[in-house]
Amino acid sequence: RDLRSENANLKKEVSSLRSIVKECESDSRSNEMRLKRALESVEKFKSMVMEYKSRSDEDESSRGKIQKEYDLKLKQIKKQKEDLLAGFKKQMQLINVLKRQKLHLEASRMLDFTEQEFMKVLDWQHNPNTKGRSTKNSII
Repeated sequence: RDLRSENANLKKEVSSLRSIVKECESDSRSNEMRLKRALESVEKFKSMVMEYKSRSDEDESSRGKIQKEYDLKLKQIKKQKEDLLAGFKKQMQLINVLKRQKLHLEASRMLDFTEQEFMKVLDWQHNPNTKGRSTKNSII
């Protein structure tokens, strides 16, 4: 009987060990599947990080290019502003010169007009054919 009971105990133990082995194999498969999915996720995230870095580098370089373009445009606009201001100053100087010329021209016309009037007065006093002779004319 001892052998039979020992045999029965060993069979139970073997049966129990087989079920434990099956459970371990099942757990091992599920762990392998989870590990495989985790590795796939890691690879996916690695590729996403690499893509992000690549985009980031591209964005940074394009931002650098855009910044250079803006700086160049700003420089051109400042140059245009300086040119416009210089042209405006020259126009203001020309306007001032023209105003002075106009004043001189008006003064010259006034002087001509005054000179003509003065000559008329002198002619009137010296002309013997004039009706209203002054005493000065008759003396001369």
